[in-house]
Amino acid sequence: MLPIVINRNIEEIRILHVDDDPNQFEFLTFFLNQVDSMLDVTSVGTPEEVFSELETGKYDCLVTDFQMPLMSGIELSKKVRENHAIPIILYTGQGSEEVAEAAFTIGVDDYIKKEMDPSHYQVLAKRIRHIVEKKRAENLYQRVVEGIMDGLCIVVDNRIVYANQTQAEIFGANSVDEIIGLKASSFVHADKRSAIEQLFENSEIKELVSPFFKYRVTRLDGDPIDVEGLTSVINYNGKPAFLVLTRDMTEKYRMEAERKVVEERYKTLIDLAPDGIVTVSLRGVVTSVNNAFLKITGYDLDEVLGKRFYQLGSMRNIDLRNNLKVFASIARGKLPPPVEFVFQFKDGTQGWGEAHLAFINNDGSKELMAIVRDITERKWVEREINHYGDEFRQLIQDRKQREDDRGTISLSNQISHDMGVDLRGSLFNIKNSIRQLRDDPSQLGKLLDMMELGVDSADIQLTELFKEDLRANTKNVDIIQLVEESINRPDIPPEVSLDVRFTGGKNFTVDAEKIKVAISNLVNNALDGMPSGGDLLITCDTSDSSLVIEVKDTGEGLTDDQVQRLLNDGSIETNTGKCSISVGQRIAEDHGGSILVNSKPGQGTSYMMILPRDYLSGIRSQELEYVHQKTA
Repeated sequence: MLPIVINRNIEEIRILHVDDDPNQFEFLTFFLNQVDSMLDVTSVGTPEEVFSELETGKYDCLVTDFQMPLMSGIELSKKVRENHAIPIILYTGQGSEEVAEAAFTIGVDDYIKKEMDPSHYQVLAKRIRHIVEKKRAENLYQRVVEGIMDGLCIVVDNRIVYANQTQAEIFGANSVDEIIGLKASSFVHADKRSAIEQLFENSEIKELVSPFFKYRVTRLDGDPIDVEGLTSVINYNGKPAFLVLTRDMTEKYRMEAERKVVEERYKTLIDLAPDGIVTVSLRGVVTSVNNAFLKITGYDLDEVLGKRFYQLGSMRNIDLRNNLKVFASIARGKLPPPVEFVFQFKDGTQGWGEAHLAFINNDGSKELMAIVRDITERKWVEREINHYGDEFRQLIQDRKQREDDRGTISLSNQISHDMGVDLRGSLFNIKNSIRQLRDDPSQLGKLLDMMELGVDSADIQLTELFKEDLRANTKNVDIIQLVEESINRPDIPPEVSLDVRFTGGKNFTVDAEKIKVAISNLVNNALDGMPSGGDLLITCDTSDSSLVIEVKDTGEGLTDDQVQRLLNDGSIETNTGKCSISVGQRIAEDHGGSILVNSKPGQGTSYMMILPRDYLSGIRSQELEYVHQKTA
């Protein structure tokens, strides 16, 4: 038995065998199946049967004898070639070099002599599989080439020797035959034709310095079009050649030109607008301003662009608390109506502004756009008018004060109710942790941390409920030491990489114990969002006007809808557990600040706590009029 030399997983090959000797039918079928069971042989004895079988289109290879009474193998092969591209092997015991040469001349793919030794069937089987797989690969390549959307051609000695239909259409031809044999450089626009001719006629070139190209093509009808493409040096039938991929860029360039016109018109409109226009990302960073905004405020572009809105010199420190609250509401998707506000010019003087706000899409990112108008002069006129009504306004103010005094009791009741809800939540978390500890004592370390956090939260909530003075526990602290104490905790798993960075000054006035709880709240959310580990980055930036603490993880992240619900409700359920910022948000608000959340699925989440430095001044001031809702 002959050895099996072909893997059985290879695709079946269907062979049509023609010979005038019926004994050859049995020999060839038997021994080929011994070598390769995936070779399916059908044998016939006459040329007429060959043509009839080939019309079925089910064969991959023709194996033909040379000497046959009605028609020789070479004559048969020549006749087959007129209508079929099937691979052909001349298989004969009467062959010679002359016979082989004649066979190859008329398109026979291979030539094998019959031998008495059965081992030659191994050679025949390998030759059959080789030429069939080669033909299949060529057919596949042909289908791919013809199916691609780009033009493809092969250039030898500056002549097009092969092209697909897309290339023909790019050159303005109806069929490939119209461009085969033409000079490739003849299609290149006159301004670059000479350089392309030198390139395509250089038979010594081995590699292109720059395979990517852009140029203008002149079609057969004389119309010019813009194209882009890639060129590589290949070997084609033993000669150096250029493989050229071409893409028609006419429509793309036209659309880009139209877009540039629209963008220029938009930019001109923005620059000529008499009102100031500024865009801010939802992380609070100024992304663009127009000339009118710079003229209104007196600042230079580099003093505004790329800065966070609460770091702009045009904002008064005492307004930062209210500003953060407004922006936090905007980050939740709640746009306020047109607002009036006090701003600061670069020279230190103050003025009044009016802003209209809207969301815009900037390259796929949601941003806030504000159209700002200087209404200082109008406000001065209003003040002059109000000067003549001082007595009447005083009466109105007295009445308003009495109404405010009566409203204090209602406000206190509401605060007590809200605090009670949060307190019950903290106590429930402690009780739930105790229950889990009873069920699974091995979680002692983790649950103790959770219970300790719950106790701290409950303590703060009780303090909030019964306190008489918001400023009782605030003091100037070393913010670096405070942050380090907040994150010096045993429950950070080894698979989490912790990175802490500090910028700015080290002193800031806060309630240290509350801020520790708030930071711990944000860190817990970050750790819960990375159950399999990741990177935890904590940054602390202290400036003259604010303290910004950002806790950023590389976990699963949150969707836009989850972020919105988290900001609105204070807590949500996620794939990794519960995410809550209610404790941290209340502490931040007690300090005149807020917490912003930014996240993208698969890219992690950022929790940013922003606290103004002079929030106590805002509490003390009874003269602050930051936002005035416009009335009809």
